[in-house]
Amino acid sequence: MIRILRIGILTKERTENNSQLKRPAFVDTPNLQLFNCKGFTLIELLVVMSIVGIILAVALPRFSFFDDISVRRDTRQMAGLIRYLNEAAVTKKLYYRVKFNIERGRVDVEYSIDGVEYKDETDSSMRGLSLGDMVKIEDIILPGLGKINSGEVTVLFLPYGFSEPFNLHLKGSGKFFTLSFNPYTEKVKIEEGYV
Repeated sequence: MIRILRIGILTKERTENNSQLKRPAFVDTPNLQLFNCKGFTLIELLVVMSIVGIILAVALPRFSFFDDISVRRDTRQMAGLIRYLNEAAVTKKLYYRVKFNIERGRVDVEYSIDGVEYKDETDSSMRGLSLGDMVKIEDIILPGLGKINSGEVTVLFLPYGFSEPFNLHLKGSGKFFTLSFNPYTEKVKIEEGYV
């Protein structure tokens, strides 16, 4: 036989002399039927929460607000990578080759001691990055080559501190962000819009 304990509720009952609050103790109720209990079970709550989570996971990425955040995040990560590679080339006296794959939205980094034979970067902070699903490389502008909007573009960071300036344009949810690298000032500038 299953016994269920029910917690009593403060009730106001009249006694012979005066009215007072009576606090019932735990009451043993063997005849309480299970289907009369009110409330939700843990399983019901978990099912509802998982359905709401699935709906949010499907619906939220479609909002342009989150695309804007994704473009800004990827632009900042790209700027940090370029800034770090420029400084690392000078301090470590290495050549770094950055490959911008425009179709795949991927940036890969290779290094070389002599500038001839390049190896994939093993340091996780400089290995490269992949852009988010909603973000793509629109084009890259190099002084010697002009605007390139397909294929793979390579930029070198040299150990004596000079490399080519370039503008990289990222696009997401109809917004553009321009990442400008100036090797003379060693600054990476991020601007909203196609500049």
